[in-house]
Amino acid sequence: MNTQLTELNQLLIETNIKRETYMRLFMDISAAYISKLSDYRKLVSRKIKANQTADLLKTLNTHKLEEEEAQMFYNRFDKAFMELYPGFVTELNKLLLPECQLEVPTTHDLTTEIRIFALMRLGVTDSQEIATLLHYSTQTIYNYKSGMRAKAINRDSFESDIRMPTGSSYYARPDHRNSHLCPDATGCNRQPGDCHPAALLHPDHL
Repeated sequence: MNTQLTELNQLLIETNIKRETYMRLFMDISAAYISKLSDYRKLVSRKIKANQTADLLKTLNTHKLEEEEAQMFYNRFDKAFMELYPGFVTELNKLLLPECQLEVPTTHDLTTEIRIFALMRLGVTDSQEIATLLHYSTQTIYNYKSGMRAKAINRDSFESDIRMPTGSSYYARPDHRNSHLCPDATGCNRQPGDCHPAALLHPDHL
């Protein structure tokens, strides 16, 4: 019992750290967008006052601002995600065929492919939602997901496996895979006392 309490306390600490990181990421991105909106308003005001409407329209018709904002989001998301899940790519590779292994990034910069599945690890699985967040078309996201699924060892369960990597601390016993270690979960008929306390911290319970 003492061991379980110690493990549960540690998991609670880790969960709180993750929540704080999510909040920091949200506040950081929100503050950056507010600042950019203010700069954008000043630019429009200055151009209009100087009768430079043609130049303003030219600026508005470029994709430079959109690309800068997208890159800002990528940088912040990648850094926050890799701080939360530093072993994510290694865990993802365990789900892929040996000849299809991904290169583990040496920095916090993720590829588009890894970034898509990082969002899925966080529970964002809808292609339209991912496309909106990453500024891609839904078809592009679908192509990435289909391409990665084709490299998977188990294609049928690949996307659900991403949310619960093989090395996750949620797995206490081999016979509890896919049961989420929870006596209330489908496929698990253990008594509450038999289940690992990590069940309380499964993403579905947070």
